[in-house]
Amino acid sequence: MVIADNHISQPRWCCSLDDGNGFFGNNNFDPQEWLQGLSLVAQRFRNKST
Repeated sequence: MVIADNHISQPRWCCSLDDGNGFFGNNNFDPQEWLQGLSLVAQRFRNKST
């Protein structure tokens, strides 16, 4: 299993309340775009064995 994680989208220190990456649907994170990316990765590797 691979869990894709974009921990922070901005080139700066993460993990504060104001880093802009804490919640789905903020100015820096579109949930639909994230789901499309996951779907693309799943399709690309669907026939690969582990």
